[in-house]
Amino acid sequence: MEKALQGQFICGQKEYCRLYQHVNAPYVRKAFLTPQFQKAELYICGLGFYDAYINGKRITKGKMAPYISNPDHIFYYDCYDITSQLQNGENVFGAILGNGNLNNMGAFPWNNDDTPYRSSPKLSMTIVLDGTVFLSSDTSFKWAPSPITFDDIRCGEYYDARLEQPGWNEPGFDDSSWQNVIEAEKPKGEPKICKAEPIACIQEIYPISKTVSDGRLLFDFGINTAGVCRLKYKGQPGRKITIRHAEALVGGTFYNRNIHTPDFDGNLAQTDILICSGNEDVF
Repeated sequence: MEKALQGQFICGQKEYCRLYQHVNAPYVRKAFLTPQFQKAELYICGLGFYDAYINGKRITKGKMAPYISNPDHIFYYDCYDITSQLQNGENVFGAILGNGNLNNMGAFPWNNDDTPYRSSPKLSMTIVLDGTVFLSSDTSFKWAPSPITFDDIRCGEYYDARLEQPGWNEPGFDDSSWQNVIEAEKPKGEPKICKAEPIACIQEIYPISKTVSDGRLLFDFGINTAGVCRLKYKGQPGRKITIRHAEALVGGTFYNRNIHTPDFDGNLAQTDILICSGNEDVF
């Protein structure tokens, strides 16, 4: 199975994100034509994390795919049956890459910022048609900066909706202004198919209260849990919305000192930022 992942590891650029030096997560795409086939499979490893698309449809099995690991020891990859996603004519593979554990800048207590494998996000993929390798990642793939201007496991995500490129992962998109990817260093570890159950949304919860604290809206969800907030908002282009997360209320006020370290500004811990496009943005 490991031989199925035959593509080069590729990346948009060598520079990678830091707490105070932000580098956009890359969009990666490749357009291709397929011959007649019976079965199509995609093998993919995106380090740290990836979101994969075929012809604009998200096919990623869950959150934080493929799986967190030390890539100097093991790196996981996933396999998808994409027979029904491919079509006659032009097809497009697309992906967005995140830092994940490869570039874990918000983890000073564990020295993750000094790991030897730290690098910009990178990708390897192979498409197999009827048991024969048809397409593998190489430097003919194209990339562009995505609207994700910063992402970290513990410090959240910053998203500038003004940078969206509608149709970037679909056939017919003009990528002539995009750059070719460059070859990235292959992980030193052993490749393994990921057999872990995907991280999935199993429940929607709603605030049990909404109050105003220090001029800010404070939402209390009533439990301490892992999850993702959903926000739909229409604001003036460039308007900045900041969402900070905490595990506790102290005296009825927001308290997050238990989830950040003295090494960096506590405003960075578990913080999401949305920059409005002027349209109705969903974050």
